[in-house]
Amino acid sequence: MSSVKNKREKIVIIGGGPVGLACALAMHQAKLVNVDISVIERTIYQPDTEQNGALFDHRVYALSPASIAFLQGIGAWQYMPSERVTAIEAMRVYGHGGDGGDVSEASKSPSEINFRQGQTLAQIVEHRTLMACLWCAVRASGIPIIEGDALSAIDTTNETRKAHSITLASGAILAADLVVGADGRASPLRALVGIDVVEKDYQSDAVVANFKAEKSHGNVAQQWFSKDGVLAYLPLPDKRISIVWSTSRANANNLRGLDDAAFANVVAAAGQHSLGALTLASARDAIALKRVRAVESSRAGLVLVGDAAHAIHPLAGQGVNLGFGDVATLAEILVNKSALSRIGDAALLRRYVRNRAESAALMGETTDYLQSLFLRDDRVAKWLRGSGFQWFERLPLVKNVAADYAIQA
Repeated sequence: MSSVKNKREKIVIIGGGPVGLACALAMHQAKLVNVDISVIERTIYQPDTEQNGALFDHRVYALSPASIAFLQGIGAWQYMPSERVTAIEAMRVYGHGGDGGDVSEASKSPSEINFRQGQTLAQIVEHRTLMACLWCAVRASGIPIIEGDALSAIDTTNETRKAHSITLASGAILAADLVVGADGRASPLRALVGIDVVEKDYQSDAVVANFKAEKSHGNVAQQWFSKDGVLAYLPLPDKRISIVWSTSRANANNLRGLDDAAFANVVAAAGQHSLGALTLASARDAIALKRVRAVESSRAGLVLVGDAAHAIHPLAGQGVNLGFGDVATLAEILVNKSALSRIGDAALLRRYVRNRAESAALMGETTDYLQSLFLRDDRVAKWLRGSGFQWFERLPLVKNVAADYAIQA
């Protein structure tokens, strides 16, 4: 009886991206009793030789204060080099309700919202820098990571031991009392176990790139809304910025086809030349914009987190914050479970899903609404892109609630 009671349970995390590694660290930090944790990542991590150089990754995250606190708590933030982090101290949002066909039309009669709460709204960090910090923390913790191997099959029918059997591409077989899917919006795990998704294709792309600016950004993020898209300037160290331009697929293709100088000129004009001349300082990329939501996020012995559960539009930059919130909640529920519960109990995992449902739905619906705001060309949408922004600026209580939610998410 004693050997059964003290049998070690196993958590296997599929996916070694930011959310997967953070999940492993959160579980480790929670000091779950008699639980072993491991991570499976299909790629082999290669430390970036340019990590401390002048080249900045064009994939960036706007980490909320809640996410920063979470990363500090799991021992990852201590590895973050301060020179690669940029605080957003304020945010300005511009709208335009006119009929102009060019995003630069916003400069003719902009409506502006200023968000400033007396505290940092977010911290901008590069993908590769965040990954380097998480890998350092995982290796320091001793959590085993199986690199360069991928999930091939999973058998969830073993009701006797209530553990899943995982087969990897290498032929290795692992047993798991709890399988955590942190393998992204295309989640192979989700597909293998037959969980359906609800997908919304926005028929638009996010064009991302970094620039060196003529003028200082002053640690202010800026966004311009028009019927042709949403352009965001996110501050990087010194006079650098990262841009995310959510626009129609046709316009995204046009932007990608421009030479470097022409592309920089178009981005500067679309941003009302607020930072003067821009010089392209990275590769440019276009990401297809889709919202993907799993019909179910948990089953006995299996749970989905991050983009595998709910991939949202990147407009608000909240995807990774949502994922960190997922794993923080999951770790808290597991560490506080009854001594009679197993880590893979269906009821336990449903509690996690219920706890995260509101945040995921609210963020998904909000970004849906913002996306439709610039796709629509009716009078209401035009008013909201213009005069509606002016009224929002005049309602400090509403504006403060919006800002509070953004920095706490």
